Amino acid sequence: MASEETDHGTGETPVALSHGGLEVQERFLADGNDRLKLVVLLCGEDDDKVQNAAAGALAMLTAAHKKLCLKMTQVTTQWLEILQRLCLHDRLSVQHRGLVIAYNLLAADAELAKKLVESELLEILTVVGKQEPDEKRAAVVQTARECLIKCMEYGFIKPVS
Repeated sequence: MASEETDHGTGETPVALSHGGLEVQERFLADGNDRLKLVVLLCGEDDDKVQNAAAGALAMLTAAHKKLCLKMTQVTTQWLEILQRLCLHDRLSVQHRGLVIAYNLLAADAELAKKLVESELLEILTVVGKQEPDEKRAAVVQTARECLIKCMEYGFIKPVS
């Protein structure tokens, strides 16, 4: 991430999020409920405001707990398609949240990262990361680049010389 001081999804320090939201995270981690599935599916809704809110919640949850990153991929078969749609969204706030979720998933687990790199997500990250980061798009482009750097750290992609 660009800054270790704050989290892209919340603007809070990771410590504040991990202590304050522990009870909330546990509810999403608990077996036998569909909370996480609902949030993931709401990210796929056509209503921009609903998508924005759900993607923000998912960005916070996946930033806070590695297990939630893995669970996200198990709650619905549509998770990858929904994530890709978020990362391509016309609304920059939704797109940024999608890219933060992608980063969190990449950082959570090497096997999960490999699955993401083998999907169309790598192409999406490359296209977004190559854009010129004007004032409005700076956070979006930077987050896509951080995702690509994480992929290079794993050795899944090579830097272009």
